[in-house]
Amino acid sequence: MRSLLLPLFFTASAAMAQGLSPAPALTLEQLPRPTMPPGERGPVVPAQVERWREEARALEYGDGVKRDEVAAAKLYCRAARYGDAEAQYSLGWMLTNARGIQRNDAEAAHMFAAAAEQGMSQAQNMLDTLGGTPLGDPPPCLRPPETDPAPVVPAPPMR
Repeated sequence: MRSLLLPLFFTASAAMAQGLSPAPALTLEQLPRPTMPPGERGPVVPAQVERWREEARALEYGDGVKRDEVAAAKLYCRAARYGDAEAQYSLGWMLTNARGIQRNDAEAAHMFAAAAEQGMSQAQNMLDTLGGTPLGDPPPCLRPPETDPAPVVPAPPMR
Protein backbone atom coordinates (compact mmCIF):
# COMPACT_ATOMS: atom_id res chain seq x y z
CA MET A 1 0.00 0.00 0.00
CA ARG A 2 2.81 2.38 0.92
CA SER A 3 4.44 1.87 -2.48
CA LEU A 4 1.18 2.90 -4.17
CA LEU A 5 0.96 6.14 -2.18
CA LEU A 6 4.55 7.29 -2.69
CA PRO A 7 4.19 8.21 -6.40
CA LEU A 8 1.06 10.22 -5.57
CA PHE A 9 2.87 12.01 -2.73
CA PHE A 10 5.89 12.84 -4.87
CA THR A 11 3.74 14.03 -7.78
CA ALA A 12 1.78 16.36 -5.49
CA SER A 13 4.98 17.51 -3.75
CA ALA A 14 6.68 18.27 -7.07
CA ALA A 15 3.67 20.27 -8.25
CA MET A 16 3.62 22.30 -5.03
CA ALA A 17 7.39 22.93 -5.21
CA GLN A 18 6.90 24.45 -8.66
CA GLY A 19 4.11 26.68 -7.37
CA LEU A 20 1.41 24.56 -8.96
CA SER A 21 -1.48 23.02 -7.12
CA PRO A 22 -2.18 19.32 -7.76
CA ALA A 23 -5.17 18.58 -9.99
CA PRO A 24 -8.36 18.18 -7.93
CA ALA A 25 -10.00 14.77 -7.98
CA LEU A 26 -13.14 14.49 -10.09
CA THR A 27 -16.50 13.31 -8.85
CA LEU A 28 -18.69 10.90 -10.81
CA GLU A 29 -21.01 13.80 -11.65
CA GLN A 30 -18.06 15.63 -13.27
CA LEU A 31 -17.13 12.70 -15.51
CA PRO A 32 -18.52 13.13 -19.00
CA ARG A 33 -21.57 10.97 -19.55
CA PRO A 34 -20.47 7.91 -21.53
CA THR A 35 -21.81 7.89 -25.05
CA MET A 36 -22.41 4.97 -27.33
CA PRO A 37 -19.56 4.25 -29.75
CA PRO A 38 -20.32 5.17 -33.37
CA GLY A 39 -22.39 2.59 -35.16
CA GLU A 40 -23.93 1.03 -32.04
CA ARG A 41 -27.59 1.85 -32.11
CA GLY A 42 -29.02 -1.45 -30.94
CA PRO A 43 -28.61 -3.25 -27.66
CA VAL A 44 -25.16 -3.49 -26.13
CA VAL A 45 -23.88 -7.06 -26.16
CA PRO A 46 -22.15 -8.62 -23.15
CA ALA A 47 -18.84 -8.91 -25.06
CA GLN A 48 -18.77 -5.11 -25.47
CA VAL A 49 -19.40 -4.57 -21.77
CA GLU A 50 -16.59 -7.01 -20.95
CA ARG A 51 -14.22 -5.10 -23.30
CA TRP A 52 -15.05 -1.83 -21.52
CA ARG A 53 -14.28 -3.47 -18.16
CA GLU A 54 -11.02 -5.01 -19.35
CA GLU A 55 -9.88 -1.73 -20.93
CA ALA A 56 -10.78 0.09 -17.70
CA ARG A 57 -8.75 -2.39 -15.65
CA ALA A 58 -5.73 -1.90 -17.91
CA LEU A 59 -6.04 1.89 -17.60
CA GLU A 60 -6.51 1.76 -13.83
CA TYR A 61 -3.35 -0.29 -13.27
CA GLY A 62 -1.26 0.82 -16.27
CA ASP A 63 -1.23 -2.72 -17.65
CA GLY A 64 0.19 -2.34 -21.17
CA VAL A 65 -1.08 1.23 -21.48
CA LYS A 66 -0.37 4.53 -19.79
CA ARG A 67 -2.14 4.66 -16.42
CA ASP A 68 -5.23 6.88 -16.59
CA GLU A 69 -7.57 6.45 -13.64
CA VAL A 70 -10.09 9.02 -14.88
CA ALA A 71 -10.46 7.17 -18.20
CA ALA A 72 -10.71 3.92 -16.22
CA ALA A 73 -13.52 5.35 -14.08
CA LYS A 74 -15.41 6.42 -17.22
CA LEU A 75 -15.19 2.93 -18.71
CA TYR A 76 -16.07 1.23 -15.43
CA CYS A 77 -19.04 3.58 -15.19
CA ARG A 78 -20.15 2.65 -18.69
CA ALA A 79 -19.88 -1.09 -18.00
CA ALA A 80 -21.52 -0.66 -14.57
CA ARG A 81 -24.51 1.02 -16.20
CA TYR A 82 -25.06 -2.13 -18.25
CA GLY A 83 -25.00 -4.36 -15.18
CA ASP A 84 -21.40 -5.59 -15.06
CA ALA A 85 -20.82 -6.63 -11.42
CA GLU A 86 -17.02 -6.55 -11.68
CA ALA A 87 -17.11 -3.00 -13.08
CA GLN A 88 -19.56 -1.95 -10.35
CA TYR A 89 -17.23 -3.38 -7.70
CA SER A 90 -14.11 -1.82 -9.24
CA LEU A 91 -15.72 1.60 -9.49
CA GLY A 92 -16.95 1.28 -5.90
CA TRP A 93 -13.38 0.50 -4.87
CA MET A 94 -12.08 3.56 -6.74
CA LEU A 95 -14.72 5.71 -4.99
CA THR A 96 -13.91 4.30 -1.56
CA ASN A 97 -10.16 4.77 -1.98
CA ALA A 98 -10.13 8.04 -4.01
CA ARG A 99 -8.26 6.35 -6.87
CA GLY A 100 -8.19 9.13 -9.46
CA ILE A 101 -11.67 10.33 -8.57
CA GLN A 102 -13.05 12.00 -5.46
CA ARG A 103 -13.91 9.73 -2.55
CA ASN A 104 -17.64 9.22 -2.13
CA ASP A 105 -18.72 6.43 0.19
CA ALA A 106 -22.42 6.97 -0.55
CA GLU A 107 -21.93 6.36 -4.27
CA ALA A 108 -19.52 3.51 -3.52
CA ALA A 109 -22.21 1.87 -1.37
CA HIS A 110 -24.61 1.94 -4.34
CA MET A 111 -21.95 0.33 -6.55
CA PHE A 112 -21.18 -2.37 -4.00
CA ALA A 113 -24.91 -3.01 -3.47
CA ALA A 114 -25.45 -3.45 -7.22
CA ALA A 115 -22.56 -5.93 -7.43
CA ALA A 116 -23.66 -7.72 -4.25
CA GLU A 117 -27.17 -8.20 -5.68
CA GLN A 118 -25.51 -10.23 -8.42
CA GLY A 119 -23.84 -12.51 -5.87
CA MET A 120 -20.40 -10.92 -5.50
CA SER A 121 -19.43 -11.68 -1.90
CA GLN A 122 -16.53 -9.16 -1.85
CA ALA A 123 -19.02 -6.43 -2.76
CA GLN A 124 -21.30 -7.49 0.11
CA ASN A 125 -18.32 -7.35 2.50
CA MET A 126 -17.47 -3.82 1.32
CA LEU A 127 -21.12 -2.76 1.58
CA ASP A 128 -21.24 -4.08 5.16
CA THR A 129 -18.07 -2.11 5.95
CA LEU A 130 -19.72 1.06 4.64
CA GLY A 131 -22.81 0.62 6.79
CA GLY A 132 -24.87 -1.85 4.82
CA THR A 133 -27.43 0.40 3.14
CA PRO A 134 -26.80 2.86 0.32
CA LEU A 135 -28.13 6.34 1.05
CA GLY A 136 -29.38 8.95 -1.38
CA ASP A 137 -29.99 8.67 -5.08
CA PRO A 138 -28.04 6.14 -7.14
CA PRO A 139 -24.95 7.61 -8.83
CA PRO A 140 -25.05 8.51 -12.53
CA CYS A 141 -23.35 5.23 -13.43
CA LEU A 142 -26.39 3.29 -12.31
CA ARG A 143 -28.89 5.46 -14.20
CA PRO A 144 -29.68 4.92 -17.88
CA PRO A 145 -27.77 7.12 -20.34
CA GLU A 146 -29.61 10.26 -21.37
CA THR A 147 -29.24 9.23 -25.00
CA ASP A 148 -31.04 5.90 -24.53
CA PRO A 149 -34.51 5.92 -26.05
CA ALA A 150 -37.34 5.96 -23.56
CA PRO A 151 -38.73 2.49 -22.87
CA VAL A 152 -41.86 1.71 -24.80
CA VAL A 153 -44.82 1.13 -22.51
CA PRO A 154 -47.38 -1.24 -24.02
CA ALA A 155 -50.86 0.16 -24.38
CA PRO A 156 -53.45 -1.26 -21.99
CA PRO A 157 -55.59 -3.96 -23.56
CA MET A 158 -58.80 -2.77 -25.17
CA ARG A 159 -62.06 -4.08 -23.69
